[in-house]
Amino acid sequence: PRRPRLVPSPEGMAALVDIVQRLHYMPRAEAVAELRKQPPPFPCQFMELVWELLPVREAISWSTHVLCGGPEPCAPPGRPERSHGVCGRVWRTGDTVYHCRTCGMDPSCAICLDCFNSSDHTGHDYWMFCSGGGCCDCGDAQAWLPSGFCVKHPGPGEPPADEELLGALTPFALSALGGVLLGWARCLLGREAPAQRSEAVRWMTAMAGVSDVWRRLAGLFLTMASDVAALSAPPARGSGAPEARERGEGPVEGAPAEAGALGA
Repeated sequence: PRRPRLVPSPEGMAALVDIVQRLHYMPRAEAVAELRKQPPPFPCQFMELVWELLPVREAISWSTHVLCGGPEPCAPPGRPERSHGVCGRVWRTGDTVYHCRTCGMDPSCAICLDCFNSSDHTGHDYWMFCSGGGCCDCGDAQAWLPSGFCVKHPGPGEPPADEELLGALTPFALSALGGVLLGWARCLLGREAPAQRSEAVRWMTAMAGVSDVWRRLAGLFLTMASDVAALSAPPARGSGAPEARERGEGPVEGAPAEAGALGA
């Protein structure tokens, strides 16, 4: 069963907002080091609020430092860089993609237009549709039959199980991952301007380009029907938490002056 969302109390939300503002002005590596000291579920709640309150570009910077340990997308520690045998392209809303009942392992599996045009689906039961979000499964044998791979993506070899993918993350990155993906998905499905949604898509495409961990987790998260309601609703706010500023205007104003300890 799906785990319930961990919603902080009004006092906890106010403290989180203050911490976002305070750490936002610190050097990013130093701020992430402070955040790493906190036990779950704090990193998850913090990253969810980062995506809600800060401009998209700042949320991307935070997410990259938290998940990759630096300013550039990279594979999780201990995992090899992604093979180019898997496409992993992240789609924007309205992109043309293809389902194929013959090749797809389940109804959520699909490939992008370029991969479809470079593969052989003669006699297959396929159809074209406009995407609402997700990523291309071409080259991923857990989602698509190898006989339906395109000529550019023959597959990376034996794919790791989901448990192995999650095991590649540090405890801190695993705790923060839910908040990052939830905030990123809300950005794609929410009220942000098209340019900001495109920036979020480009970031996840870059992440997917270096590691199958990020590609598969992002794809699973976007296609889980049980999370649609959670994605469409903003984080619960306590009465003491200020409203988020408009995207692109900088960090939140009006947060409490004193936050106390990070774990408060």
